[in-house]
Formats: sequence, C-alpha cells, structure tokens
Amino acid sequence: MRALWILALAAAPASAQVDAPTFDWNGAIPAGATLHIANVDGNIRVSGTSSGQARVHGERTHVLSGGRALLFAVVKSGDDVTICAYNPHGRCDASGSRGGDGFHVGIGFSGQSPSADFTVELPAGVKLAASSGDGSIDVLSAGADVTASSGDGSISVSGATGNVNASSGDGSITIENAQRGVIARTGDGSISISAASGPVEPTTGDGSVELHLAKEVNPGSIDLHTGDGSVTIFVASQFGGQIDASTSDGSIQSDLPLALSGRMDPQHVRGTLGSGGDVQLRIRTGDGDIRIKRQ
Repeated sequence: MRALWILALAAAPASAQVDAPTFDWNGAIPAGATLHIANVDGNIRVSGTSSGQARVHGERTHVLSGGRALLFAVVKSGDDVTICAYNPHGRCDASGSRGGDGFHVGIGFSGQSPSADFTVELPAGVKLAASSGDGSIDVLSAGADVTASSGDGSISVSGATGNVNASSGDGSITIENAQRGVIARTGDGSISISAASGPVEPTTGDGSVELHLAKEVNPGSIDLHTGDGSVTIFVASQFGGQIDASTSDGSIQSDLPLALSGRMDPQHVRGTLGSGGDVQLRIRTGDGDIRIKRQ
C-alpha cells in the first residue's frame, strides 16, 4: 500500500492538495534543477543519496485544537520541484507556501504552528532551497547550491558542493566544508564556518563569528560583521592578504606578521597580513575582540 501511495503522489497533478498525517514523494530531478522545501513551521533534514531519485517524507508534528493541521502539496515548474507544508485555505506555488492566514512562507519568512517535519534525500548536483518559519534546518552532504532560511531556528550545512546562503532570524548557523562562496546572516546567534575558500560574508547582530579558512583562498573579499561579539579567524601559516579590522570596544591580535598602513590605532587596523595578496579581509565588531590565529 505504501508503494502505491508514493506512486500516486508522484503521478498526481501539480499542486494537488494532500490532507494526511504523513506525506511521501519521490521522483527524478536533473542536476542543475532546484528542489524547494517550504515549511510553515517545523524542522527540515536533508542528506545526500547516490540514487537518481529525490525522496521527501513529511510528517505532521503538531495539530491545533479543532483539527487544524498543515496540508502538503507538490508543484512542478520546468525541472524544478517545490514541496510545501502549508495552512488550510492557503496554497502552494513555485515560490513557496501562501498561508490561509494571509502570510507568505518562502525564503526568509517566519511562520506559526501547526507544524510538520521533513526528511529529504537529495541526488548529487541538485540545488536545494529549504525554508521554515520556525524550525531547524540540517543539510548533510547534499545540495549543489544551498539556500536555507529559518525565521527562528538553527541552520547547519555540511559538504555542499556549490554556494551556500543561510539566514536565520534568531538562531545559530554552522557551515562546514564550504567548497565555494558562503553568505550567512543571523539576527541573534553565533556563526561558525569551516574550510572556506571564499568569498565569505558572515553577519550577526548579536553573536560571535568563527571562521576557518581553507589552505588556499580565492582572491576576493571576506567580510565579517557582528554587532556584539568576538571574531576569530583561523588561517594557514602561508596565508596572505590585505586587512581592515575595527572594534569599538575590544582588542585586535594576529599570529601572522602585520605591516600597518596609516597611524597606529589599537582598535582599527589596516595593512598587509602575512605575505600579502589579493584577499581582502574586512572585519567589524561593535563590542568584541578580533583574533587572527594560525591553524
């Protein structure tokens, strides 16, 4: 029966509404296309698969009194696939879920209960866009380009083969083994990025930033900003670049040689770091220390 249910969903018309405690979909998505998981409220877990089929399982985790629960739907737009968990009287389209309460749930929106959780298996080369109003997002060894957004939840992305763009209104962000560019933004949480080759742009309103650069860093900009937190950057011994770092209330220290340009200022440093080069390292913190360390 379960196999027949999955086949029925895969063959169902685009945006067919599914009102059930659980939901399953599987289908082929070509490399370069995007799978978008749009969840009003709940967690999203994504892992890679060696098969050519994407698999998505959804499960309601909270139903309000009176039986109000999220619905599921699948929308196809060319090779792209969008799968939604959305409120009754709403709808699912290629850009995400439009809730019955008059709000839109897509990349960067915070939703409300009721809730559902998704687990996803994603083939290599497929792009991922995952959004949750109020839940965590974990992506492991999956996704070419990855876009992940939560209104109030943590985000973890490890092993993405393309660019990563992660944002949370109030949660921590962890990006590991970033093979290309990284943008990470959170209003109130810490950011940790490892094995990054650049460009990198972490920004937090109130939290620390820790960045481990790869042994070889691409020419370009690395911009780190926090309103209230420390910034620690780990670099290889042979790293070189240009640095512009400032803190309103903290100190600046570097394990690498630093040739200053302009006047001496313990809270604003400009100059050449290490052997120099085409990497532009810009660091800003309102209230915290800045550390450049050898790894």
